[in-house]
Amino acid sequence: MAIREPIFQNIPAELKALPQWVFWKSEIRDGKPTKIPYNPRAPKRKAEADNPATWGPFEKVLSTDGFAGIGYVFFSNDPYCGIDLDKCRNPESGDIEPWAGDIIKQLNSYSEISPSGTGIHIIIKGKLPAGQRRKGKVEMYDSRRYFTMTGHCLPELPLTIEDRQTELEALHGEIFGRPQAPPKDSRPHLELSDRELIDKAHQARNGGKFAKLWRGEWQGDYPSQSEATAALLNALVFYCGDDPARVDRLFRQSGLMRPKWDRPQTGSTWGAIEIQKAVSRATEFYNPGQRPHPKTTSAQKAHSPVSQTDKKPVLTPISAKDLAAKTFNPPRWAIPDLFPEGIIILAGKPKTGKSWLALNMAVAVAAGGIALGKIQVEAGGVLYLALEDSERRLQERQNKIIMFDSSFPENLYFLTAKDFPPLHKGGLDALDDWLKEHPQTRLVIIDTLARIKPPRSKSADAYDHDTAIIAALQALAINHRLALMVVHHTKKAESDDFVEAVSGTFGLTGAADCIAVLIRKNRAAADAVLKITGRDVADMEKALKFHSDLGVWEILGEAQEFASSQERQDILLILKEVGPKTPAQLSKLVDKSIDALRMALMRMKNNGEIRRNSNGEYCI
Repeated sequence: MAIREPIFQNIPAELKALPQWVFWKSEIRDGKPTKIPYNPRAPKRKAEADNPATWGPFEKVLSTDGFAGIGYVFFSNDPYCGIDLDKCRNPESGDIEPWAGDIIKQLNSYSEISPSGTGIHIIIKGKLPAGQRRKGKVEMYDSRRYFTMTGHCLPELPLTIEDRQTELEALHGEIFGRPQAPPKDSRPHLELSDRELIDKAHQARNGGKFAKLWRGEWQGDYPSQSEATAALLNALVFYCGDDPARVDRLFRQSGLMRPKWDRPQTGSTWGAIEIQKAVSRATEFYNPGQRPHPKTTSAQKAHSPVSQTDKKPVLTPISAKDLAAKTFNPPRWAIPDLFPEGIIILAGKPKTGKSWLALNMAVAVAAGGIALGKIQVEAGGVLYLALEDSERRLQERQNKIIMFDSSFPENLYFLTAKDFPPLHKGGLDALDDWLKEHPQTRLVIIDTLARIKPPRSKSADAYDHDTAIIAALQALAINHRLALMVVHHTKKAESDDFVEAVSGTFGLTGAADCIAVLIRKNRAAADAVLKITGRDVADMEKALKFHSDLGVWEILGEAQEFASSQERQDILLILKEVGPKTPAQLSKLVDKSIDALRMALMRMKNNGEIRRNSNGEYCI
């Protein structure tokens, strides 16, 4: 008899504490019922086993109506592994087939009956070796798969999840076969940690190429990501030798790792097959006691660590005449003449109103309205990653800007930190997938960069690290033809160049398409200056005013003109209220240096706005 109701209290607390839960519904696929996972945060949307943004907390799943069951998603960052024994139990008598009973006894960890009553799910702590994941009635997964959970535990077994790494490796070898012993001298005799080995590869003569592959930067160097993957595997096999498990472990840490790696294929996985191909291609391995032979055969060149071909590259430059004759699509603008498609860095000191400014633009683009009180914008979808705000604070700010109007833009979407993982933990892929489903999106705002930045290893160059982050986001913006605005902070130290004031290395600002810095004299000041520069944008400085009662930023005009106009107004007001004053007296009242003030007074005198009396005082 099929299991109907899960026993939630039996599910291990350590699993329930993780936000890796989905609910499932039974749907007919290819003529048979299939358990389809759904997103507990958006119950009408399907969940994806490789997208953390589509999972949720255990409590969120339980609060959802209409589900047939619940499921736990295995993730590379957690220590758990699941073993699925299919069609091994009689649902009427409860008898378990001997082969399955042997596995259950061998692992001796938390085990429960599947929803159909005919299978057993075992959960342990351990990481799978490289190789197959499915054979016959046995499946094993430690990432990118979900297990249905029932809480119907097997008697006389632990109710806790046990560490069974040794047993897992033995079982994996028994079922899927152990790798053949490597040929003599095919494995480098290295006593290096994984980190030391990767550092060694970075320091090699071709370390620059390895570093780009390790960061996942393949565009422009390889026709496809698959070829870049093969090149990186060549390099890893060169340093690891015939050690597929270590190659697999290291590759999963690289920027080229993607869901395709664990995709089942011909009784194995795509990644395991690619590793075996790389091992079979290898003709030499790293030996710290020898230097590579200066000459290599064409076959050796073809299988060197980072080169995939012995073909010489062919350069195909374009002539000036042909370039002049080409036609290009004009850039799309999120905010015309201010912010074009590409990567935009919006920086400023903390609490200067950057988030208010970004939200103003998000609402304007989503509604197809007026941005910053002056600029008509074309309507388009907007995704705002408010990673430092709660939904409550977002609601308050949104309502303030839209003036509680009932017609909120339907294509303005928000995600908070609890719903969006960092870039290196699936965030970039999740964002790419979402944009594919929403092709009308014109603007994405990430508030702030610090919340999504991957950590930098001690050996990584800070400039290269910053460049890689912006390059990855830039590729996303280019592929989807949208503006991607990254909210960031400026440095504590003052700088004459506003670009240099942006926190981080020049790797950030140098790779960005547009840089905007919001400068405010103090947090209580209504007026600010927005300085902008970029590849498709003329250098400019705009004077802004913040209407705190409305939560709205307004462009007042060109900063220099506005500052000059404001300065004249201040001088006229003082002279009108307090009477004639010398330049020294006025400089104290308007908080401006006496030399700068003298120039302003001379211009106003020449324009006939003020006059100078016999005592050297200026008056109206």
